[in-house]
Amino acid sequence: MGNQKKRNDEAPIEMVVGEVRQALGSTPRGDHVVNVIKGLFAAVPIVGGTISSLMGDYIPRRKEQRLIRFTEALAKDLDKIQDRIDTDYITTDEFAHLFLKTYRAVEEQYQEEKLEILRAFLVNSLLDRETSADEKEFFLRVANDLTVLEAKLLRLFSDPEGTNVALGNPIKPAMMTTSLMSLIRRAFPDMSEDMITAAVSSLDGRGILGGVAEALKPMMAAGGVEHLGGRLAPFGTKFVQFVTMPD
Repeated sequence: MGNQKKRNDEAPIEMVVGEVRQALGSTPRGDHVVNVIKGLFAAVPIVGGTISSLMGDYIPRRKEQRLIRFTEALAKDLDKIQDRIDTDYITTDEFAHLFLKTYRAVEEQYQEEKLEILRAFLVNSLLDRETSADEKEFFLRVANDLTVLEAKLLRLFSDPEGTNVALGNPIKPAMMTTSLMSLIRRAFPDMSEDMITAAVSSLDGRGILGGVAEALKPMMAAGGVEHLGGRLAPFGTKFVQFVTMPD
């Protein structure tokens, strides 16, 4: 990628995270957490050393355990796909920027659905050689802005059959007419119609879904999860691919 800029020895990663260092204290427990996270990444061949150096002491004390759990899962993800990673890309300012912005987002999240999306974003950032830095940063912003309710609905629309199976097959083929709202309520009975309408409208408005809000209540022919497929907008298709863990 032509716009990638390589870090040099005179501009270490400490300059990137300097803005947050003042908020971090130095305590024995904080130092222990730093060492744990560095150790987790250092154990991953090829990419571990570089990512470990990115961490520095960027560990907010109150959220340290969440970051450790996130890093444990991310290290396992990277270990599985290390032979596919662009090793030149991980040494660029671009990846350092995305990496640290993702970890700042993790600080503010506790829901597993959102943390899984952020992990997938980082993994795909390392694998994707075509998507521009601006697009990746935009994907990260959209991913971070998703509510858990929106993330659940997006998972249902992007993989209706797989999500239905994961939920225990609550959506059964209808013998008579049905609606998208009815199918969604079967998958997520705790979601009210008002909340579903608001969340779907939000996903429509961001160009992720393609006009689904107005199609929620009209009746359709008998059927089941197949009615939920094909609802992503072009941008939504690319976004979902980028925030879904690769095979």
